[in-house]
Amino acid sequence: MVRRVDMPQGGGGAPGDRTTSRLHIALKRGLYVFSGFFGAAILCYILTFMWFRRIDGPMELPLPVWIMLLPTLVALGSGVLTSLIVMVVNLARSRPHWE
Repeated sequence: MVRRVDMPQGGGGAPGDRTTSRLHIALKRGLYVFSGFFGAAILCYILTFMWFRRIDGPMELPLPVWIMLLPTLVALGSGVLTSLIVMVVNLARSRPHWE
């Protein structure tokens, strides 16, 4: 048997184990990225609506709620897109090149 330099040697695991671990690492990194954007979205929400609270009840909002929620929704949407991009790039980089 000829040993190839570019192929991982030993390990004793099935080829599916490596795929699962690569997927697990990609999902973990994507979740880390999304959690940062989720924190930014929570911060946007708090900073937007904290000025309109009183002890005797909520104040009248100057704009419709959907307009005031736009920064929060943009942060969440960009977090989802960025985390998906991070996962795909991570999976593409960890793909074995055995040609």
